[in-house]
Order: sequence, then structure tokens, then C-alpha cells
Amino acid sequence: MTSVRRRTVRTLAAATVVMCALAGPRLGAAAPANAPSQVDRSSAMARYDLNHDGLLSVAEKEAYKQEILRRVASVRAASLKKYDINGNGKLDPDEQTSLREARAKQHARSEARALGKFDANGDGTLDAEEQALRREARESWIADKRAQALQTFDANKNGVLDPSEKAAMKLKAEDARAMALQAYDKNADGRVDAQERTNASQAELDQVLDSRKPHRILTAATGGEAVSSDGSARLLVPPAALTEDGASVGVVASGETRDGSRRILKVYHAHWTGPALKKPALLTVSYAGFASTVKPSNLVIGRWVADAWQEVGGAVGTEDQLVTIEVTEPGRYALMERSLPAAAAALSNLSVGPSSGKSFAGGADIRFRLGAPGGVSVKIYDPAGRHIRSLADGRTMGDGEHVVQWDGRSKEGRGVSSGLYIIVVEGPANRLTKKMMFVR
Repeated sequence: MTSVRRRTVRTLAAATVVMCALAGPRLGAAAPANAPSQVDRSSAMARYDLNHDGLLSVAEKEAYKQEILRRVASVRAASLKKYDINGNGKLDPDEQTSLREARAKQHARSEARALGKFDANGDGTLDAEEQALRREARESWIADKRAQALQTFDANKNGVLDPSEKAAMKLKAEDARAMALQAYDKNADGRVDAQERTNASQAELDQVLDSRKPHRILTAATGGEAVSSDGSARLLVPPAALTEDGASVGVVASGETRDGSRRILKVYHAHWTGPALKKPALLTVSYAGFASTVKPSNLVIGRWVADAWQEVGGAVGTEDQLVTIEVTEPGRYALMERSLPAAAAALSNLSVGPSSGKSFAGGADIRFRLGAPGGVSVKIYDPAGRHIRSLADGRTMGDGEHVVQWDGRSKEGRGVSSGLYIIVVEGPANRLTKKMMFVR
């Protein structure tokens, strides 16, 4: 029994690290010696190496270890809550079997959905390009969920969910679960079982397919256009461009990502069946949703070639907020910022001071300059490397001077004691660190 329990803990630990890697590039981090080897060491160095010496000190390793342990405990508690049928506080062999079977079924459903969504060539597997598109869609979904949570529940607009805000989010989730039970729990057993989930998913999928038609079947003589499901891109195929009738033409959008120091605002998979076009099609992309954070003159259409983004051009319209380019080959295209020298996009002029007066009773102002628009993270640590507070986590900011205020509270909402703290500001091209003596 002891060996079974040890294997269970190791399985949960490995699953937690994978979850951390999926949750964002900053969560899958390099681990202490007893952690799984597939963890990305560079991410851990970026997050925990506060003195930038290229090594993790004892305190920095301990901070990382405590985070992993917290996540393992969270996953284990969730598994116990769901599969500990006899309530003895541990997973017996038959309960572990149920857990493995449930995970296997969940994985199979996930892979089936991925094939249905990203297997553009219909060969029953996801090639490298399709896998990359799947990862980008996943990252975009996570970023959207985080942004939605902050927009809905971050009442004090400090860029992080405080305990009371998390409680409000949890309450809303419970309400949503109650509504789901009311709508789909047909056998009234208090849960939505596999068959009920299948019925619900199919009903929702049918509704989505009726309202969004990103693929069109076109004739060679007339051509036509396909529109992405979010309406942000159009692929116009002119008459006599296709070599045969009945070609399926589509453009599928995925979310924002990053290529070095520049933003990839939106990625599109433009495709059609059959041979290459006899004359160019027009790919038109809207940047209206990004108009407040980008300069139109800095926008360009890029194409994914040989595992890298290459700028291919595009005509930018400032009145209609559209970027248009001719395309002759299917592939991945992106609305992106032109590459800038690292120095031009760099953070600079980092300073920290009281928000008012000579003491920090009213909080601290963290000031910096950003050379070009991009995502910025502002985090606070104590000298031992423990994470105290996140004031911004990849928040998109424009170029110029910025001020982010810290109210002197930890991520749990408690006021911190006077002492030395480390401010870490990370931008699209570099990272700045500054020590602050916080005195109430």
C-alpha cells in the first residue's frame, strides 16, 4: 500500500508540472533535483533567479519547491474529493483505477476535439504545423480566461484577484454549475455524466456551426470568400482562381502570442483544397480590436516559413482599420508588429518612491519607461525570493512613461511589514530589477 501511495504522489506531481507548463510559459519552471526532468529550466531561472547570477540559491530553490508542493497538494485534494468514495482520506487501488480511467477518457476526448478542429488536411493526425496551431489556440484561450476574470472580478483594478474577488468568482462558478445541472442533468443524479456531457457538447457545437461558417465550398467560375469565426479576417478568392469546383476554402483564427520582442496580434490558418491558386486571393485582417495599443504604421502581415515568422508586407488602411495582402499559397499568416531593435523596445528609467508625502503609508509608485508597446509584468519579492504580489502580469501597455502603484499589501490582501523588497519589471525586450526599502 505504501508503494502505491508513493506512485500516486509521483503521478500527481508529474501531472501538476504538465499543468503548470500548459498554464503559461512562466509557470513551467526549472525544478529542484527531485522534480521531473522535463521541466523548462530557463523559465525557473527567469522567475526565481532574482540576483541574475545564473544560479538558483538555496532560498530561490526553496521558493520554487514550495510553489510546486502547493500545486501538488491542490491536485491531490481535488482527486481525493472526487474519487475517495469510501472517505478514508486516500486513494485505494480501485479508486486509483477509476482516476486513471477518467483521465484516459478525458485525454481521448481532448484528442478527438483537437483532430476535429486542427486536422486541416484530414489525415487523422496533427502534424507539426497543426500542433503549433493547437498550442497557440490553447495559450490564447488561457489568456482570454485570465483577462475575462480580471475584467469581471478585479474590483479594485490592481491587476490581481484578491481573496474577496476570488470568492466572488467562485460563487459565480457555483451558480454556473447549478445552471448546467438544471439544463443537462436529465437523470437528476446531481452531476453531468459522460453521456449528458456528450449531448450538451453536441447541442452547443451544432449551435456554433450554425452561427459561424469559417469554411465555404466554392466554384471555380465564381470564387467567393470565407470569413473567420470571429469576423476579424476574410479570404477572398476571385473568379477563375481555383482550378476545380467544390474546393473547401477557410480561414481559422487563433489568439495573440509573441515572437521575441514583438507581438503577434492574431494568427490565421488560411487554406483551401486542391492545387495552388491560378491567381492571388486577398487576405484582409482587421486590427480594430488592437487600435488603442498599436501604431498602424508598425503593422505587417507575416507568414510562418521554416519554423519562423517572416514579414511579407500588406497594405494598411487607417480609416477602415484593415491590413490587406495577396496570398497564393495556403499556410499560417499573422497580423504582427514589425520587428524593432531590442534597444528601441526596452524598458528604462525604473524608479520607486512613495505615492504621497515622504512615507509609504499611501503606497509606492513604480515608474518606468517603455520604448514600444508590449506586455509588461510588475512583481514584488522579498529578499528570500518569495513572491509577494503581482501588480501586472503581461498587461499590454503603450510606449512612453508609466506608473504602477502598490498599496503595500501582499497577494493575500494583508499589509506587509517594513523592510527590503525587490521590484521586478519585465517588458518585451528586457527586465529591470530594483531594491526598495519599504517603511510604513
